[in-house]
Amino acid sequence: FREVQDLLFAVIDKGNRDKLSEFNIYSIKQICDYLDIDTKFVDSSSLDYKRGLDAQGKLIDITRLLNGEIYINPIGGRELYSKEEFLKFSLKIFFLKINEFVYPQGKGDFVPNLSIIDVLMWNSKEDVKSMLNNYTLLEGTE
Repeated sequence: FREVQDLLFAVIDKGNRDKLSEFNIYSIKQICDYLDIDTKFVDSSSLDYKRGLDAQGKLIDITRLLNGEIYINPIGGRELYSKEEFLKFSLKIFFLKINEFVYPQGKGDFVPNLSIIDVLMWNSKEDVKSMLNNYTLLEGTE
C-alpha cells in the first residue's frame, strides 16, 4: 500500500491537471514504469490519419500508418468492429478478454472490475504483474 500510495500521490502532484488526456497519459506511463512494462506510446493526435472516417476506419488507418499487422481492442468492442473490414486491409483484429480473478480487498465481498488503482493497492507488484498475464485473445468475428 505505501509504495503505491507514494506513486499515486506523485502522479496527482505532477500530472497535468489542465488537460485530462495528458493527465491520463502521464498516469498510465507512470503505472507502466512501476510495473516494468516497457512499451512505446503514440498519441494519436500526433498522427496524420484520416480523421473523417468512422471509428473502425480510424483504427484501421492508424494501424496501417504504424505499420501494424494486428490490432488488439478491449472485449467491449467485439460488437463494434468487423474482422472482415480489417481483413480488407490485410489486418487481423483480436479482442482482449480479461479472465476472472479474485484478490483480497479488505472486509466484505469481492467487487470485480475496479480500476488498476484498486488492484495495485491490495496486491504486491509481482502479484499484479502475474495478473496482467491472465487474459485470452479472441479473434474478431465475421
